[in-house]
Amino acid sequence: MALRLLAFLFLLILPLRAALAAEASLEPVRVQHGQMLISERVTPPPDNASWEPVSLPYRSIKPVDPDLITYWFRTEFEYRGDPNLPLWIFFPKLRNGGDIFLNGKRLASLGTSDSATQIRWFRPFMIDIAPALLREGPNQIAIRFAARDPLTSFGEFKLGPREALEAEFDTVMAWETTSRQHAAVLCLFVGAFALVFWLRRRSEHLYRSFGICALLWGLRTVVLFMPEVPMAHWTLWRLAYYFTTGGFIAYITLFLLRFSGYRNVWLDRSITGYWLLGMLCFIVLGKTARPFMDMAWQLGFLPLVVFALYRVVVLALHHRTVANMAMLLTTLASMGLSLHDFAVQNGWFRWSEIYLLHLGIPAFLIAMLWAMLDRFIGSLELEQDINERLSFLVAVRQSELATQYEQMKQLERQHAATEERQRIMQDMHDGLGSKLLAALITVRDGQASRDDIIALLQETIDEMRLVVGSLSPENPDLLGPLWDFRFRMMPRLARIGLKLVWRTENLPEVLNVSPYTGLHVLRIIHEATTNVIKHARADTLCISIIYSGTALEIRVEDDGVGFVQENKPQGFGMQNMRSRAEKIGAFLDVESSERGCRISLKLPLQELPLPQPIAA
Repeated sequence: MALRLLAFLFLLILPLRAALAAEASLEPVRVQHGQMLISERVTPPPDNASWEPVSLPYRSIKPVDPDLITYWFRTEFEYRGDPNLPLWIFFPKLRNGGDIFLNGKRLASLGTSDSATQIRWFRPFMIDIAPALLREGPNQIAIRFAARDPLTSFGEFKLGPREALEAEFDTVMAWETTSRQHAAVLCLFVGAFALVFWLRRRSEHLYRSFGICALLWGLRTVVLFMPEVPMAHWTLWRLAYYFTTGGFIAYITLFLLRFSGYRNVWLDRSITGYWLLGMLCFIVLGKTARPFMDMAWQLGFLPLVVFALYRVVVLALHHRTVANMAMLLTTLASMGLSLHDFAVQNGWFRWSEIYLLHLGIPAFLIAMLWAMLDRFIGSLELEQDINERLSFLVAVRQSELATQYEQMKQLERQHAATEERQRIMQDMHDGLGSKLLAALITVRDGQASRDDIIALLQETIDEMRLVVGSLSPENPDLLGPLWDFRFRMMPRLARIGLKLVWRTENLPEVLNVSPYTGLHVLRIIHEATTNVIKHARADTLCISIIYSGTALEIRVEDDGVGFVQENKPQGFGMQNMRSRAEKIGAFLDVESSERGCRISLKLPLQELPLPQPIAA
């Protein structure tokens, strides 16, 4: 029974051991050592060449001359795997590209720099190895690449089955390539949007600085990570890199200073001038200025950035809002990542050539955008509060003004009523009162005949009707009182043998004037008619009423004997008519001759449409 149990356990262990062995065979081999050689050969150099042992990642300062140097790297690995199981090479970093050889035969060509082109790859590679090229036991990999950058680098790589390498390949591709591309697109889009917003609100200077920062960083990412640059355009490409890099540092510094509330015109100009001075230096000196630009010029921004960071720290400590703390933390993180990339670029430490700033800048830009939106929303809320307060104050003021306006209207109505009563009293005193007084004196002295008394009383009644008719507030139309005057005067004129001719021209249906104006117009006509009756010895009296659209003209004409201007009637005569005309802004013209007299009254009016003639 015990033997059977042991046999059963042995049968279970055999598949498990096979699975573990298979899993062990899938483990990738990490290449960390090899040999390096400088050689212009296009095929792997022999073993007796001057190979030097190196450890990966390899970082070395390239000699100044020549400009382009060709390197060879080789290493060996043991192959004891399944011939039917494909083997892959995974390069997390292969900056300078290269030609890859396996056991002396070309395996792949990724392209490398030459005299006409600069090649720089910022992405991982996976290359499959054909089983026919592998041999049992030691195998040799040789990689030829050319470098032009001041610092030559060659990173670690791995060999193994695809399943064991693919996950790491996807991770490196996502973090270093895909995220960088997405960040560049995001920066360009957000920067353009911020600048468009700033163009609509020029007072928001933070949005201008933010928009320029985002655009410059997006352009810098595109320029720096171009995999292939023709050497004919290398100087222009490098100038674009310095321009976007220095511009980004300058404007991010200006943004931080402005965000923290620090304003100094000379410091702003100094930062911008330092950036542009570097551009001028590179334009004048060209390639020879590259070491200075890569090291001293970029480090020259450090004190300015540190000062701006200090201002942000002071702001965050005094105003501990979430937005200010986020700005501080992302600024510190971005500064740390930039120093890391600077150290990697200049080979200060034996770090793999992995650049991380492109991961921190989008977070920093998001924090910038968040801080600006927080301030913008705060300003909108403050503006809303101010508007509500102003609306309340305006409503209170409107109520006060409405009350005052109502009081003023009431006072004006009282004042107008008082003035109107005074005018009526004066008119009644000057017109009706004087005529009644004249009638009283005439009757009392016994000097007037019956006909004279009737005439005086008739004039008094006419005066009363004239005042009452012209002062009617319900109907300001002047045409009604004019027609009433005509029909009242026709019987009187007929009794004394004076023919009345009444002419009208272009009269509208309604001719509205103020009662005050209407009364003076009627008084002038009445006075002119009375003068004709008393003094003209005329046979015909013609009254013409002509409307021209902008003025009303009334003519009183007779065919009597006329009068001499020096001897014109006084009292309620010509002088009184002129005075009344002046009070209503009218013009009075008098023409007299031996064949009669004509008095013309021209009253300017608001323009009304002329009546259309009726078709026959």
